[in-house]
Amino acid sequence: MKRIAQTFLILFCLINTASAQLLISGKVIDKATDEPIQFAGVSVKGTSVGVVTNELGEFDLTIEETMRGDSLMVTILGYETYTRLISSINTSKKMLIKMTEATILLDEVTVESRDLTPKEIVQRAIKRIEDNYPTQKYALDGFYRDYKKEDGKYVALLEAAVSVYDKGYSTPSNKFSMKEDVYLHEIRKSKAFKFRGYFARNYNIMETLLTQNDVRYVKRSLNTRRNKYKLDNYTIMDGKWVYILKTEGPWVYTIYIEEDTYAVLQIDLQTAWNDTVKNEWVREEIKYNSISTTKKVIFRKYNGLYYLDYVNLDMKMEAFDAVTNKPEFTCEFYQEMVINKVYAEDLPDPDKNIRMETNALLEWQNRPYNEAFWKNYNILKESPLNAEILRDLEEKQKLEDQFVQSGNEPSADPRKKKKRRKQSGDPK
Repeated sequence: MKRIAQTFLILFCLINTASAQLLISGKVIDKATDEPIQFAGVSVKGTSVGVVTNELGEFDLTIEETMRGDSLMVTILGYETYTRLISSINTSKKMLIKMTEATILLDEVTVESRDLTPKEIVQRAIKRIEDNYPTQKYALDGFYRDYKKEDGKYVALLEAAVSVYDKGYSTPSNKFSMKEDVYLHEIRKSKAFKFRGYFARNYNIMETLLTQNDVRYVKRSLNTRRNKYKLDNYTIMDGKWVYILKTEGPWVYTIYIEEDTYAVLQIDLQTAWNDTVKNEWVREEIKYNSISTTKKVIFRKYNGLYYLDYVNLDMKMEAFDAVTNKPEFTCEFYQEMVINKVYAEDLPDPDKNIRMETNALLEWQNRPYNEAFWKNYNILKESPLNAEILRDLEEKQKLEDQFVQSGNEPSADPRKKKKRRKQSGDPK
């Protein structure tokens, strides 16, 4: 009974009840150009509650009624920080937040480490990981989304409300296996699809996404032996100078490092393959050729330390017959996770029964569809991209009906089916 009560308490905290919470909706744009600003951090100042803006610069932020006396804060690299008292916001209307680009006068840059080489700047950032990131246990509440395309058409969508538990950055890992524990509170997904792409059929891609955190796993972008770095420019974040470093191709990383603390604030990846350099591999008699890989990892400061705020990964590939080299299909895997809340202390006690299996596809780990939960959950707002997803996925059935149908189906994990057959004496 105690475990049931704890589980109910966690889910109650995740579900937004209208009587006790406020919804702030808005759009963030560049003041000079009126262009939308994507990936801006929108949060309640001094708390760990926040979201990021979508492709249209839009956001929905659901907060506790008790936060009316706090301030809304919007931050993004290269812009002055925006703050406004929440009690002065008319929550019945959509906000329009105009961000002012920060003025950068290089003559004013008083960088004490100007004599450092770009490589030495990265080395300092690595040495200060334990100073800038949590080394004790912490937890994150987040929203996860992935979609898959084959031959240019969306074929599957999965979204989940998750909690991520980690022991801290005190022991950075250069391995690919995920160190965090993930708990799946709610899942909704489109109807089952038989994927042709090897990765969609054989990997839990949420593990792939979390291991893209180069600071936690000290991966390719921070590999000072492998990379050649150049100081591309400077920018400003929340009033502080930030180095902009870049690596050479084909894995072109842009790394944003704060000048004062050497904290890594953001890492972007854009691959640049050409006719002479290719990324190819063979699986199950199919040769995969990487068309492009992009990713973005963003950190947000809370109580003096930096925590993961947002991460995405987009992989596009074309597949050929490994023997004849005949084109077979193209595929794309897109994933993203936005963090809604950080628990630096007083971590909720997770329900072990909803712990994610890392060796099982997410599509196998079913949950009954909770319509009330999803209607009130703090998720990324829809954008034109989502409209295209709906058009493809709803070709034969409404997505909402697919969520219900998929949630009512038993686990599709073939390992569990084999176990049930063995127990029942079914020889098949």
